[in-house]
Amino acid sequence: MSIDVGRFIRLRSTVKSASTSVPQGQEAVAGRALTDAYRRLRAEVAGAIPEPLSEEFSKLFPESVPPPGGGAGLGRLGAQAAESNAARSLLEQMAGWLDGVVESAEHQMRIDAEAKAYARERVKAERGVGFRPDV
Repeated sequence: MSIDVGRFIRLRSTVKSASTSVPQGQEAVAGRALTDAYRRLRAEVAGAIPEPLSEEFSKLFPESVPPPGGGAGLGRLGAQAAESNAARSLLEQMAGWLDGVVESAEHQMRIDAEAKAYARERVKAERGVGFRPDV
């Protein structure tokens, strides 16, 4: 599985920034800013991830922010704040998930580079420095 690490780093930074774009305590005033950002960024990340990760991603991150539980008695602004807080939480979780994807890809690239270097050294040791073809 190969990913564009640079793109995932940019997406991770965007998701992190979105999660902090509305100051704590201003969720009701911000309206749907966080929930809209979540939906938009979730779609962007979903389109960038390779197939082996898409099922995991879909299980962790629903297409829309779930409505707040026990919303009765919250009022419109309270329900909006609860939904915004849920979106913030999902954005922060998504940023963490993207951290893991990037770290995993970087780890795999290091392993691949080490394996190639080891193989080159083995060939040099077996055939000599000039890579003489066997005659």
